[in-house]
Amino acid sequence: MSIATSVEVRPSRILRVLTFAMACVLWVTASQVAMMVDVHAQDFAYVLASVVCAFAGCLLVLSCRTQVKTLRIDITATGQIRLTHTSHNAFSRDSSHKVVSSEEGEVVQLLRDSTLWSCMLILRLRTGSGKVIVLSLLHDSMTPAAFRSVCVACRWIAAQNTRPASASFFGESRFD
Repeated sequence: MSIATSVEVRPSRILRVLTFAMACVLWVTASQVAMMVDVHAQDFAYVLASVVCAFAGCLLVLSCRTQVKTLRIDITATGQIRLTHTSHNAFSRDSSHKVVSSEEGEVVQLLRDSTLWSCMLILRLRTGSGKVIVLSLLHDSMTPAAFRSVCVACRWIAAQNTRPASASFFGESRFD
């Protein structure tokens, strides 16, 4: 069985809704804290907390609007991951109905602190230049079969990354 796969990753609607719900919670908290401020005393801590909550809610909404890229993840049989940032119309299907993109991607490495759950993947990827990219992948980001194949491939890569450098460690003599 090969772990090689190529999948198209769309932005997650579930993640976007949850982020917007968190922004709403922050705005409600800001309004509740603002109501606690006594008009005559004007406690600075309450005003600051209210402004910080409102500002954080606005940042969350703006972050949802900027993360609308469609990605392509290519994983080879040897565990090499290529990440391609594409537009919505950059994908085409070849004769075998596999996703094909004309844009070149960059090779990334899966970091050890990535989270690999059966319902969600939080992939921390390092580019060749050292930049760390965090991808949150949920079931609605791709087809169920594609999600399973990416999950299995990432678990295999993570297992390969945790092996000791020397496979013959126990066979070596410590008394030489």
